[in-house]
Amino acid sequence: MAIAKALETDQTRQILGLGNNYIGLGVVRAVAKTLETKKILKKLRLNDNEIGPEGFISLAKALETNTTLQDLDLSRGEIGSEAASVIAEALHINKILCQLYLGGRGISDVVLRQIQTPTEENRKLRRKEEIKTESYMAVVGSIDMLNLYTQYRYWV
Repeated sequence: MAIAKALETDQTRQILGLGNNYIGLGVVRAVAKTLETKKILKKLRLNDNEIGPEGFISLAKALETNTTLQDLDLSRGEIGSEAASVIAEALHINKILCQLYLGGRGISDVVLRQIQTPTEENRKLRRKEEIKTESYMAVVGSIDMLNLYTQYRYWV
């Protein structure tokens, strides 16, 4: 479990790509613990692995408290409807995750819609925050330019 030990000590990693690595439940639990405690990961790739429903449920529970992960790839995994439902519930709590890839097997259309709705809402919230930030930066930039112009006129 070298990955689990590395995750315990890593304080800076924002992107973690573990796709196509045949990782199992133990590593997924370590990743879930990292999501719960470290709160630094922004992108996580766990696609094409042997996680199983129990691993997906561990990740879903971690998503309920995580405040940084924005992009999660769980595609092509044996997720099942029960684990997908738990993920859908977690996404109603988590307002940060905007991209979720779940092209897996064993998920009903109803559950997929339950998952799609909160991620779309999160994207809209994220976009509103970006617009507010861009507007703030434009106002600050305008004020700075006005101050610079005023200072220039005073010097000349």
